[in-house]
Amino acid sequence: MTGFEVGEGGFGRILEAIPEVVLVVDRAGFILFVNHVEPGYDRDQVVGMNVDTTMTPKGLETFTAALESVFDTKEVAEYEVETTAPDGSAQWYRSRMAPLCTAGRVDAVMVQATNITELKAAQEELDRLRRFLPMCAWCRRIQNNEGEWESVEAYLGREARTKVSHGLCSDCYQEQMDGASSKAPDRQA
Repeated sequence: MTGFEVGEGGFGRILEAIPEVVLVVDRAGFILFVNHVEPGYDRDQVVGMNVDTTMTPKGLETFTAALESVFDTKEVAEYEVETTAPDGSAQWYRSRMAPLCTAGRVDAVMVQATNITELKAAQEELDRLRRFLPMCAWCRRIQNNEGEWESVEAYLGREARTKVSHGLCSDCYQEQMDGASSKAPDRQA
């Protein structure tokens, strides 16, 4: 299978300079061109390979549905898809597909893919931290995922990598000062 030619001139250099991965794929999902590849892949091996070799089953389902839609409707499709890197780790991409047409017929599809793996991990962490935390109404300790009760400071330090400092709010300060003055010995005698 031959690669999708972009020439040695300026257009090829422009595509290579784009930080996102740009692919051109045929209707069957074979890669005809790639501007550059993620670490662990060899560009010469990627051209001619089918995208299904890098996709999770759910990711392949999403990709295939978008590819068919672009070929059938000639409209741009956007989606997020999970792939598998050469080291076996999961990688997430936000992708946009656009038809490449000749005489009104879709010959191939251009896919622009931005790696959003770190963003997905941050979103998952945020979702995890936003969940309800079981907290004792009396001592204010938090029940962790193992069912053990621990201090707020220990929990936040481990789960959110947050250090906690202590002080007195204005209400507690006033309460403590009022309590201290009522307990002070009467020095007038």
